Amino acid sequence: MGEPALLSGKGIMQSNFKTLVKSIAAPLAVGAVSGFLAREGIQNFGTGRRPFLSPPGWVFPMVWILLYLLSGVGAYRVRTSKADKAHIEEAVTIYNLFLFVHFLWVIFFFTFDLQIFAFAWLIAVWLLAAVAAVLFYSIKKPAGVLMLLFLLWTTYAGYLNLSSCILQLGRNVV
Repeated sequence: MGEPALLSGKGIMQSNFKTLVKSIAAPLAVGAVSGFLAREGIQNFGTGRRPFLSPPGWVFPMVWILLYLLSGVGAYRVRTSKADKAHIEEAVTIYNLFLFVHFLWVIFFFTFDLQIFAFAWLIAVWLLAAVAAVLFYSIKKPAGVLMLLFLLWTTYAGYLNLSSCILQLGRNVV
């Protein structure tokens, strides 16, 4: 069977530690800043009339921390792979764009309460997450699976965002 990957020189212990730290710290920083800027809206999301299957507001930061952490690990796996450098650069560029667009969605939805605009914006977030997942998967399968988790959560966020729009429209009509 051989040694476990971490002990054989093929795992994280042998790899570029700086790249690992940067890969994890960058998405966590994006999440921390967006969470800080949107904290009041995130807390208020759990109050009042909410969409069916909506979690309490405190769930969002916890899930995002996990997703940002896992996507950072995926980005690390891609950055340190032996794949074609141009392919890696393309995947990392799409991933970085995804992080930036997701950052803005959090602000649009939670801080500015622009729910309809945020839903349209979330479509771009979803598409970028899908492309990043496919590109990551083509380079390192586990990295693609880690991005798939973010894509699934973004799909759920789309349901919540659209449901919030419908509820808001219903309040404005009555």
